Amino acid sequence: MNETPAPIRALYAEDTAADCELLHLVCEREGLAVDWWTVGTCSELATAIADCTHAQPDCAILDLRLPDGLATDLLPALVEHYPQLPTVVFSTSADPYDRARVEPFPGVRYLVKPATLAGYAEIVDWIRAVAGATSPR
Repeated sequence: MNETPAPIRALYAEDTAADCELLHLVCEREGLAVDWWTVGTCSELATAIADCTHAQPDCAILDLRLPDGLATDLLPALVEHYPQLPTVVFSTSADPYDRARVEPFPGVRYLVKPATLAGYAEIVDWIRAVAGATSPR
């Protein structure tokens, strides 16, 4: 008898509702069960930093630029509380300077938000890999 896998719990800090909804829809279309813990559409970086200590996310997806700071401001708190947490900074910026801001955090990936729906394959593959590596709860 096959059990349905538990949904992956994702901390998603994103301040643009349309970007948030698009990633939700793409994951749903791809059959990924994601329990989105979305902080960016309702709050700012300060709330995400405070809330990350209370959550038990399986992964973190962070927009680089939020209204009150950068994702790199959140990364030290995530690393402190969840040193093995799979994390990706998901930004519209392809600027090498922005990528370099993430380099001091080992294991954190930087992915550029694609301009097309088909371009979301990379982030979907990343979430799928995290889901496959997550142990049942």
